[in-house]
Amino acid sequence: MHEKVKLVEITLELIQRTTDGVTALYAGPGDLAKIIFAGLVKFCSGLAGWIDVEVPQEEGIPTPLELRQKAIQTAVGILRCLGNKVTSVAGSDEPTWKTLRDILMEGLEICRGAPSVLSPTLSPRFLCVTRCDITNSTGDIPTRHRVFR
Repeated sequence: MHEKVKLVEITLELIQRTTDGVTALYAGPGDLAKIIFAGLVKFCSGLAGWIDVEVPQEEGIPTPLELRQKAIQTAVGILRCLGNKVTSVAGSDEPTWKTLRDILMEGLEICRGAPSVLSPTLSPRFLCVTRCDITNSTGDIPTRHRVFR
């Protein structure tokens, strides 16, 4: 288990460093930024359940809270990277700020409670990872709940 936790920590560090250092990483065809961002949101949602759990700490092994903070920093770094590039790079027809706008608009629509049609490439993944079923106070009817922490 410790090897997996260290691998996650190294992966987050790798994403952070490449986001900061590679200018055209999220430019061009494909939805790399959206896919990575959605994965980080899903990872943070999964870690949210472990925040209050007593996990034995070992030196050099990050806690669930530390991993969650690092994942949030990584996601914020991706959004900043997308917002800092106001023009197209690497021959892409679409500036990276438009990808940022799609991600943010999708998040706003989720907060408002209405699925968006602005970004079909982001909607299914982003909606799935930011919503979960919970039971209402009577314990019988599941309701939709957005998980943003």
